[in-house]
Amino acid sequence: MRTKKNPRADLDPAVQEMLDRQAVLQVLYNYCKGLDRFDFDLLNSCWWPDGTDDHGIFRGTGTEFCEWVFPFLKETTERTQHNVLNTYIEIRGDQAHSECNFIIWHRQLVKHGVQNDMITGGRYIDDFERRRGVWKIKHRMVIYDWDRLDLVTGYYGAAFDSIRGLRGREDYSYTRRW
Repeated sequence: MRTKKNPRADLDPAVQEMLDRQAVLQVLYNYCKGLDRFDFDLLNSCWWPDGTDDHGIFRGTGTEFCEWVFPFLKETTERTQHNVLNTYIEIRGDQAHSECNFIIWHRQLVKHGVQNDMITGGRYIDDFERRRGVWKIKHRMVIYDWDRLDLVTGYYGAAFDSIRGLRGREDYSYTRRW
């Protein structure tokens, strides 16, 4: 029966599972956009207040990760791009587990006249919880499977006066008009 407390109570279980999977995926997408656009609020919205993150180099709450990662990226990178790939999701009631492959690209700042692209592949292993109908990360473990460092030798897109992504709300994704 549909009620204010549970407006989806009469949904087919398969439809509810699809909605839950999409909600979990949206958190993963929000995480990537939040990092790449330096959107603290969007990034922080991915964890419950008591949610935790273990990146190896960093261990703490989701909020503490957000407070740590932006200064770290600002000191070490010119721009970043986080991509999520194959994602396995198990849902059991208000709990979900996901294993999401990622590829991360970091254009490092120029040091000693040299600039590198750091490319890393790995997996986000996440435990999600649904509270009051909302899915967020309860715990994240980041597994790094491979990485490489490539010397930057030129800028192909710059030759065509390409629009570059920006960190912050000046980026086109925030300023575009509907």
